[in-house]
Amino acid sequence: MQKMFILVAVACLLTSASLKTNSDTPIKGAWKATRTQYGKEPMVTLSENEISHKLFTGTRWSAVSFDKITKKITGTAGGTYTLRGSDYKETVEYYSWDSEVVGKTFQFTMTIENGMLHQKGFMEWKGDPKYSIEEFYSRVD
Repeated sequence: MQKMFILVAVACLLTSASLKTNSDTPIKGAWKATRTQYGKEPMVTLSENEISHKLFTGTRWSAVSFDKITKKITGTAGGTYTLRGSDYKETVEYYSWDSEVVGKTFQFTMTIENGMLHQKGFMEWKGDPKYSIEEFYSRVD
């Protein structure tokens, strides 16, 4: 009985240690988009007039894009996320570019390579369930 208790206790400790919480995630903070690729469009480097930031807390994400020439916000989005290793899931609570995605969860890969945050995967966009997204961000905080 004592051996069984010890095995169960060790299993619980190993399980809890392997489940990294978002509160200590390396993506926490503010990031500025540097290069993006959407759908079938080519990869582009954002100009100095295009500002696109993505912010992460321990459980929430928010994004905003701003055009310095027109001095207008060109889009905003946000919601909750989970990150387990490189598996990143984003649930959308608000999304100015396409209201049909609100309430949906999308899965991406998220890595940090050479100081750059790299998000890649698919989401639904205006009815296309496999709309390709690839974004590179540099840390701004």
